[in-house]
Amino acid sequence: SDPRSLQLLFDFHTVSESSQIGTTRLVRDATLRQVNSDAWGGWSEHNVRVIKIDEKSEGCDASPNGLIARTIHGELNVPWFLEGYGPGHRGAFLDLDAISEGESEIVGAAKFVLHIPCSVRASALGLSGAKELAAVVEFGHGLFYHRKEA
Repeated sequence: SDPRSLQLLFDFHTVSESSQIGTTRLVRDATLRQVNSDAWGGWSEHNVRVIKIDEKSEGCDASPNGLIARTIHGELNVPWFLEGYGPGHRGAFLDLDAISEGESEIVGAAKFVLHIPCSVRASALGLSGAKELAAVVEFGHGLFYHRKEA
């Protein structure tokens, strides 16, 4: 009943920056090194492919600063630091050998979804009442690891 006798109120574990995001940074750094090297051959050889475009700009006329004008589904080739992926696999794991070597011998297709808001469309087309583009928001993946959450 005496608060001064309390020895420990909270006890919880924390992680270091390197244990939490160290591997992610290694993959990022290795990817940038590899795609910027002469051996990669430039982006023209590892191009971005548009898979599908969902055009929704008709809704923008009513609200130029509101809805999504266009959604682009695509993929691009990237160094692949995963193993245990593909048909028959429910998930993939980091290839720790490739990460420690700092280079991947496998090239994989990274899929993406790009949402273009009506405000960006209006600004790009110079429509009256359009707001000036202030920022671009990049979102890696959803909380539950699915592109539909983007």
